[in-house]
Amino acid sequence: FGSSHLGPWIRRGPAGIRAAIEMATLQHLVSALAQLGVDHANEAAFSTVVDFCATRWDIPVVVTSLYLAMVFATRTSISKHSHTRAVERAFAAWNLGLSLFSCWGFVTLSRGLRMAFESEGLFFTVCAETRSILRFSEGTPSALALALFCLSKIPELGDTVFLILKRKPVRLLQWYHHASVLLFCWLALATQYTPGVWFAVTNFLVHSVMYLYFFLMTFKGAAKVVRPIAPLVTMIQIVQMVWGLVVNGIAVGSFFRSGSCQIQAVTAYAAVAMYASYFYLFAQMFIEARRAAGKAGGSVTRTLSRKLSQALLEDSDDGAANGSKKLN
Repeated sequence: FGSSHLGPWIRRGPAGIRAAIEMATLQHLVSALAQLGVDHANEAAFSTVVDFCATRWDIPVVVTSLYLAMVFATRTSISKHSHTRAVERAFAAWNLGLSLFSCWGFVTLSRGLRMAFESEGLFFTVCAETRSILRFSEGTPSALALALFCLSKIPELGDTVFLILKRKPVRLLQWYHHASVLLFCWLALATQYTPGVWFAVTNFLVHSVMYLYFFLMTFKGAAKVVRPIAPLVTMIQIVQMVWGLVVNGIAVGSFFRSGSCQIQAVTAYAAVAMYASYFYLFAQMFIEARRAAGKAGGSVTRTLSRKLSQALLEDSDDGAANGSKKLN
């Protein structure tokens, strides 16, 4: 799919920027997404989505600012309320919906990526133009799936809303992950960051499992069965991050070494910064786990696994001991 068409407008100064913003309305975005749902290979429609993200940075910035304000305003937990059961039911429906959406996204987007990988190899799927990858998905709404993946990071902030309504702590890794991924995915779509296709596919897969886990944990009977697999869900999240680091390492390394990777510098720097920050947070968590295990005389691996489950599986500490109710 073609690159952004904003250059001529921006070079005209403030008037050109205003004109570009006027052309990038939510109505244009919804219309373009609807076209991609019908005409899967509509390059003009996908370019409209890309240009919308490139122009409307006010949307993710405002949303992220309000999100962080909400997190810090409620950091000491909200007062007890009488809507616990309604929140649990809404939480169950929310997670089931996100799991189904993620399943659809994975099936839709992985087909073309797999064909491109088998035909052209890993480097091609990381460093070719985004449109070259999506062409392998001819006949499927892969461009729509990719666009919705990036845009869905805004409604996914609802995960934190449910944590707050359930009077659970919102940990640093949780809110930082949500905020940073939202901003990076918006940038990735705006700049057509090809490694982001890998990120979308793996994230769709992980979320299809993770949100199904959250859904089942809402029910008392199912929770007893699925609770033991919490470390497995945590593990696939870690594997996703490691694979993302590998893919971005290939892209960024090739970009700075030879310029052969079709990515933009701003996105490459953002990817390095994001993954470096994740590495730092995980390193801090490992150090804390080592200290805790030393004091308790336990296993570092088990302590780290428990800390990661609490940080990554936002509802993993559910249970009667915490006063949370399950649906019957």
